[in-house]
Amino acid sequence: MMDYLHSNSIIPVPPPWRPQLDQVLASAKKAVQAFEGALARDVDAALSLSPDNTSAQSGALRAKIEETRQTLHKLERIITPPQVLFMDATFAATNTKVLLCASHYRLADIIEQQGPLTIPALAAAAGLKPAAAHQLLRFLVDELGFFEQRADGTVRNNGASALLRTDHPTTWQAWVDQYATTHYAMLARLPDAVAAASPRTAAQHHFDTDDHMPPACSPTTPGATRLAGGGATLTDVGAGQGDFVAHFLRALPRARAVAFDLPGTAELLRKRFAEGGAEEAELPASEAYVLRLVLHNWDDARRVLVVEMVVREGRLGSFARNADIRMLTMVNNKERTLDEYRGIARKAGFDIADVMTPRGCLSQVMDLRARGRWLHGWCSGLVVVCLMAITLTTARIISLHLVGIGVTHSIAPPMHNFIAKSLGLPWTFHSTECATIEEAIALGRNPSTAGLVVTMPYKQTIMQRLDGTDPLASTIGACNNVYRDKEHPERLRGTNTDWLGIKGCLLEQGEKAARADAPALVVGAGGASRAAVYALSAHLACTAIYVLNRDEAEVEELVRDCRRLSPVPAVVHVASVGQAKALDTPCYIVGTVPDFEHFQPSLWCHMGS
Repeated sequence: MMDYLHSNSIIPVPPPWRPQLDQVLASAKKAVQAFEGALARDVDAALSLSPDNTSAQSGALRAKIEETRQTLHKLERIITPPQVLFMDATFAATNTKVLLCASHYRLADIIEQQGPLTIPALAAAAGLKPAAAHQLLRFLVDELGFFEQRADGTVRNNGASALLRTDHPTTWQAWVDQYATTHYAMLARLPDAVAAASPRTAAQHHFDTDDHMPPACSPTTPGATRLAGGGATLTDVGAGQGDFVAHFLRALPRARAVAFDLPGTAELLRKRFAEGGAEEAELPASEAYVLRLVLHNWDDARRVLVVEMVVREGRLGSFARNADIRMLTMVNNKERTLDEYRGIARKAGFDIADVMTPRGCLSQVMDLRARGRWLHGWCSGLVVVCLMAITLTTARIISLHLVGIGVTHSIAPPMHNFIAKSLGLPWTFHSTECATIEEAIALGRNPSTAGLVVTMPYKQTIMQRLDGTDPLASTIGACNNVYRDKEHPERLRGTNTDWLGIKGCLLEQGEKAARADAPALVVGAGGASRAAVYALSAHLACTAIYVLNRDEAEVEELVRDCRRLSPVPAVVHVASVGQAKALDTPCYIVGTVPDFEHFQPSLWCHMGS
């Protein structure tokens, strides 16, 4: 400090920082007084979790409060000494464990039932040591802001401690019991999991398993287990003729479904599902809602609302950053920033018009507006992916395999693994060479296998070795998807989705209306060709289907299998150039032979010439 002489005395010169810091400190004290005084009632109302809080002003006030919190957090970070930051981070586990004590001994419930209590009285009611209760309450009140201690020494609930009540509508008390015990034990293995050479997550290390969703994690996904349990209701919004509901109920006989649509279409639904009853009603309560082939009909004034945790900067992103580490611990995945969500939305044809944080929510609501038209095939595929996510997550089975001969060249694994990662799904997709059909079945019955994607040469032979196939696979005569039975997971079932991919690819680039006045061409006569014939005849109404294949016996077998279809398609084996020249030009061409097998397409070049 610099001094100078004046009138035979020494007068200290204030340092240059003091006036400015004094002003900042005075402003901070004034802000505290305002929040404790004039603003207290409005702030309490804006932050209240009461469902009756519908004030039109609360949203704007909450936004201001969030901005204030963000600013104060930045200020606190600047002026906090490094050693304090270090110690706070090191001993952060203490917070959760002390909170676990409060939850375990139901302190909030006791105070709610008996009213404000002294610490000795609360200790006696909870079965705690008086001295330990004093230490716990001091930490809860002064360090964490839970509970409030009055001047007379009694303790009462405040907004934070009320969340520990077992009867609180948020049910957040269960989080404390779950994350302060099982999750903390998993976190202890995080250093092992983040090692470059480790294939396991921290959860897998803790439970010593390769399952991506260990059994102890299942209580954290009650919504998924309710749906898979068979007693849930699914509502198809914009059900059309009810095809999706019909397939859903065939796949899950114990489930319930609602086909919901506008009055004109609803009349068709009444006739189709007469045995189920019909009524005019508002959108019913349901565990799950499916919007399938609906959003492409909506104009820009309508939108999709996505609820997710968004990783933000500063204090407002704290919960999402914690959730980010939880995802890393359990499934080796992550929470996303707003920029990352914008990228995902753009790929799906949307822009994020707005981001909101509703009162009492720890997640954000992103308002997505369509940028262009939706592709029918993508929308349908999205619904299929969502339903499979429910099935596989609740079954805690995670490995999927492409099985066949010559599959190592396939691009399916990186493609499906990218999709799973983008959707946050705990799946791993592999290409697995199986020299025999027995090897493929053995792999399918492995407890760690969720299902099989079947390719040549097993699409037909695998059907005889499964525990059953659905009517579609039986009709087509080929199976490309093997999954576990919902009621009896040890049983393997088969279905066929090849025809969906074939139809979707043809319609995506071609005319949206099916050509009912032209033939089609299929190259090959194996399992995939049966799905192609089914798609072309039953769904694209082709007049005839030409088949190019070297082995005439295979074509004859294909023709026999196609007699199960309705209507029976006209299948023509094209065996010579002369025959090809006499045929009409095909509207669609579907190749079902592998890309590593050489084939000279001279015959179809002559068709219609």
